[in-house]
Amino acid sequence: MKKASRVSGNSPGCRVVCKALSALLETFTDGKAQRIAITPNRGGRLRLTNPFPVCEVRSETGSLRVLDARLLELDTQPGQRLEFTAKNNP
Repeated sequence: MKKASRVSGNSPGCRVVCKALSALLETFTDGKAQRIAITPNRGGRLRLTNPFPVCEVRSETGSLRVLDARLLELDTQPGQRLEFTAKNNP
């Protein structure tokens, strides 16, 4: 996969900005994002426009954050997989 300085999703309200990504996966149902998984190549600040009213963020270490800000900003580590879902998704 190509490294990019800016990667944009296909849906309105879904925009990813990161120095370099090795993976970006968006799952849509009826045109709405259901899940976004991101694995950065480099660590650093990740900025994601929140596509959910309330977002759960899980990392591979099992840590969980619940965020309701319009713009999500997280510090990341190289290779750290993050998964973003709506809080009420099963």
